[in-house]
Amino acid sequence: MTQQITAFADEFGNNSFDFQTQGSHFIIATVITKTENLEKLREEIKDIRKKHNFQTGEIKSSGVGQNHSRRKRIIEDIAKLDISVYAVVVDKRKLSGEGFNYKKSFYKFLNNLLYKELFRTFPNLDLNVDEHGGNDFMRVLNFLESEVGNDQQRIDQINFLKLLLWLHRANPKNRYITTKEIAGHLNQSLPEKIQEEYFRTKVVGNLRDKGVLIASGRQGYKIPTCAGEFLLF
Repeated sequence: MTQQITAFADEFGNNSFDFQTQGSHFIIATVITKTENLEKLREEIKDIRKKHNFQTGEIKSSGVGQNHSRRKRIIEDIAKLDISVYAVVVDKRKLSGEGFNYKKSFYKFLNNLLYKELFRTFPNLDLNVDEHGGNDFMRVLNFLESEVGNDQQRIDQINFLKLLLWLHRANPKNRYITTKEIAGHLNQSLPEKIQEEYFRTKVVGNLRDKGVLIASGRQGYKIPTCAGEFLLF
């Protein structure tokens, strides 16, 4: 039986390429733990917060300031916790391509570098994302968690999205899936075959209206994984 894993993700940096006034690096980091250890971990973090005189809420680096000896003591205590850390550090000076000039494309692409690897490593991952670009990408997952198929159109949307996510996680090259292949999957459980106009407007179109990321082209459909694909909507 696969073990349930929980991860908490956050970002540091921004999408600015003005390196005279802004930082040159963008960081997405996750803290990973076994789900069964969450309550114990919360209590241990509370103890660390009290020990180092933090108030309720986050243990923020800005609250430590230039007191590096205090920072070192806090990190040493955190390092004793039963957690792992996985992070992606991106040097923005090495990014090229028109897509990175768009704020949403920038955040979605860079978050995807981390999320795709996490879900490949931990299929049963429960990922908690902070309030920035990550939430946009996670709508492909949040839709499935929140929607209930109580009519055929919604069922078709859910099944189509599940198919894209399966390909996104299982196929290293994350290939496009053709409309013919999609119809072959969806039509298996339907009394009448899906029409192309219905599929484009009521399935794909409605999912995009709800914020779900779907790239499309002559080859078919896929979950976008690079900057250029975010423009294929």
